[in-house]
Amino acid sequence: MKDFYSILFYIRESFLPITGSLHYRIHNILLNLNREAKIFIVPSNQDAQIIRSTYPNTFVYKTHTIIPRFSRSSKFLLASMFFAETFFQLKKIIKKHNIKAIYAFGPLVLINLCYNRLDTPCFLDLTETDLPYVKLSEHKILSSIIGLPIENLLLSCAEKTNTEYIVLTETMKKYLIKKGIKANNLLVAYDGTNPDLFSPIDYSKKRNKSIVFIGDIDNRDGVDVLLKAFSYVVKELNGTKLYIIGDGPALQKMIKLCSKLQLHKHVVFTRWIPFSQLIRILPTFSVGVVPSKKMLLNEIVIPRKTFEFMAAGLPVVASNLTAIKEVIKDNSSGMLFTPDDEVDLSEKLIDLLTNEELYMEIQRNGIKIARQYNVNKEINKILIKITSHIN
Repeated sequence: MKDFYSILFYIRESFLPITGSLHYRIHNILLNLNREAKIFIVPSNQDAQIIRSTYPNTFVYKTHTIIPRFSRSSKFLLASMFFAETFFQLKKIIKKHNIKAIYAFGPLVLINLCYNRLDTPCFLDLTETDLPYVKLSEHKILSSIIGLPIENLLLSCAEKTNTEYIVLTETMKKYLIKKGIKANNLLVAYDGTNPDLFSPIDYSKKRNKSIVFIGDIDNRDGVDVLLKAFSYVVKELNGTKLYIIGDGPALQKMIKLCSKLQLHKHVVFTRWIPFSQLIRILPTFSVGVVPSKKMLLNEIVIPRKTFEFMAAGLPVVASNLTAIKEVIKDNSSGMLFTPDDEVDLSEKLIDLLTNEELYMEIQRNGIKIARQYNVNKEINKILIKITSHIN
């Protein structure tokens, strides 16, 4: 069986909390790999059980876990032992299964690849990596080991190994090129959605005026700006509702802000909703908001909810940031507001909710954009890249 080979999915951080984006990529890549064997390396028994039950014809290995607590004097020794141990395990798996390509995820994988040298082509997906906002010194497990920005490790890894990176936007690609990574080491695959899953509703059939936010509730996503803007909206359009779907470290703070602004009768916090349910209810809202704050990470990514809103037929009002402008043209395929400016955001929301002609034009154009960046097309880019190194 000389033509038989395997693809290794190397996930060094728990598969359990990862949101739909990476799950969807992995699932569709597996569906399109017919002859090849699929091998998984995951960090926990729970992760292994999920993979075995979802993909019964795969081989699953569990990595060793890093020791989170140790003295300063021994930290580098233990770190070196950890990376050496997992590296030798990786080499054995590659040889045993005739692995021709590795599809990897997470900064822990990055460090392992950086500290060692692999000849096997590796494709590291940055879909769920907070590049460059999160420094590894801020990572819970790695904080005692290393304190470098992730992009520094990306550059080092690209120089030492046969590694390429899957990035989310052209803006992210340009950012990494400026950091010294060669363009041919970077593949742009947008984190889109499948528009066929959604059934948009015409403006005339929307029962109530409603605004929706989806995502993590933290200091980056601008929920506070949205709440302040919404306080102006309800003064103009009293019956409007705001739905905040998600959770995060700043949730309680946002609930308190909501009470302070006397919006508790107009705002609904739902926490997370299963995606199967979300695709049914999302088209019933009027407008989707992406109020990302002005910071480097937000400048170079496009949140997946942007494409989900568009696919569901919701005009998007988003912060005027570099990457988002790759897909949103102001007053055409969406509306852009000055980041962190609640007054500007409120004016854009009121314009959309009171101007049917503008609403319908942006709705139509948004649906076209969602189809243009269909996640299946983006996944196909990854497949072509991987198989080009194998065949």
